[in-house]
Formats: sequence, structure tokens, C-alpha cells
Amino acid sequence: MNIALILAAGSSHRFNADMPKQFYEIDGKPLIWYAINSFQTAASIDLIAVVCKEEHTAYLSKLIQDSGFSKAKHLIIGGETRKGSSFNGVKFLKTIAADDDIVLIHDAARPLVSESVIDACIKMAKEHNAATVAIPADDTTSVSFDGQFIGFIPERKNVYRIQTPQAFKLGMIYIAHHLLQDDVEATDDAQLIFKTCMPVYLVRGDKKSIKVTSLEDVYYLQALVHGSK
Repeated sequence: MNIALILAAGSSHRFNADMPKQFYEIDGKPLIWYAINSFQTAASIDLIAVVCKEEHTAYLSKLIQDSGFSKAKHLIIGGETRKGSSFNGVKFLKTIAADDDIVLIHDAARPLVSESVIDACIKMAKEHNAATVAIPADDTTSVSFDGQFIGFIPERKNVYRIQTPQAFKLGMIYIAHHLLQDDVEATDDAQLIFKTCMPVYLVRGDKKSIKVTSLEDVYYLQALVHGSK
């Protein structure tokens, strides 16, 4: 079974709007609708679970029902952090799925995911146990140790920008979360796998799969949505 676990429990403090970004609407539909729809229409996805805040469960239940998202069967209450929300979702899935089933963990703030990327993630997770979408960096990047001066410039050809979804065998990502429950620095699930010294395969991503962090990103996303129509 291939399961999409969509994380939508964030508070969006950086979004600078009066609502969490996953509920900001484009053409009358919230961003979370586009994220769920990406996995609903992917033939390889069998089940969708959404992690959210308790106060948003009624809204999401109605959205899922009204939109005919037949694969979206479960709403899971999130944690205090993204990592906590992801672990809550993984723990729930562990009760209904097998360790070798594939879970694709995805940020609701990244609404546009192509079916080809979803299929590639599943294929590589089955072969390598863990995979993350990534795109090569276009710009030269630098590391600063004090926020004022360049400390290190890695070779651009070796630098990738990590995206979601990130796909794993369920049993493996559950163990990684369990072992690193006290890790407060990991910003995504692939980092947890990496920190357990297990390899993470890179799946070539798509520049259109932007992560919305500001209202300016919404304008670009809106152009992409209209362009796809």
C-alpha cells in the first residue's frame, strides 16, 4: 500500500496573513485542496491521511467530503512542531499499515506535486527504503557560521534543494522518529533517516513544486495554477 501523509498542522507565523497558509484560497480553493488533489489523482496512491490541528478537523472533513476525495480516510491531530506532527501521523499509520508499505510525507504548503514525481518517490523508496525529492541549486550557495561573513562555499554541483514528498518504508521512518524523539534540529523526515546513518535517495524534483512561505509565493503559485489550466 502507498500512503500519502499530508502535514497541515502548522501555524504559518511567517505567512503574514490572518489564516494558516494551508487554508489560503486560490480560485476559491484552499492550498490544502490542491495538495490533497495531487495525491487523489495519482493512480499509485491508495490512501491519504491529513495531519491537522483539532480545531480544523470539521473544516477539513467537510472539504474532503464536498470535494469527493475518496482516498482521504483519516484526519490525525498534529503535534507542537512539524516533527511532532509527522511522528503522530507515522504512529497512527503504524496501526493500520505494514512496515513495508510506503508512506509519502508531504507539506500541505507545497500544493503542486506531479504524478511522475509521486511515482518516482514510491519506486525509489521501494528500492532504497528512503527517498526525497530534490532539485539542483541554481545559485552559488555559502555557509556562514556567524551570519555576517562567508565561512564556506560548497561546489554548486554538489548542492541540492530538498523538497517534499519524502517517501519511506513505514517501519523505517517509524524507527527513525522513535530513536530521535529528542532531536530538535531536524527540519524534515529525510534528515532523521540520514542521522540514523541510512542512505536517502535523491529523486529529481520540479521547480513548480514551490513551498508557500509568504504572500509573494501565493502570487507565483496562482500564476502556475492558471498556467496549468
